[in-house]
Amino acid sequence: MQDFDAAAPETFDSPHGLHRDLRARCPVAHTDALGGFWALTKHKDIEAVLADPATYVTSVQNVVPKVAFSGRRPPLHLDPPEHTPYRAALNP
Repeated sequence: MQDFDAAAPETFDSPHGLHRDLRARCPVAHTDALGGFWALTKHKDIEAVLADPATYVTSVQNVVPKVAFSGRRPPLHLDPPEHTPYRAALNP
């Protein structure tokens, strides 16, 4: 586990280097920034989480920390069955 600052000015507008570093050194990372959240950076880990909505719930706390102006973004902030039509349209 590694703490990182997702809102750091030097990476906020272009986070690709930060994500590359996290994938290499800490593919499941945590940050206390923005109220705290976990970040998965490897495709296989993300697939595993998306395939197990009973364990990984997003409706309790959004994947991206709650921000007053953000609102809900389907399917990212929805759980089954509410997100299922969105996922069906987006999945290959």
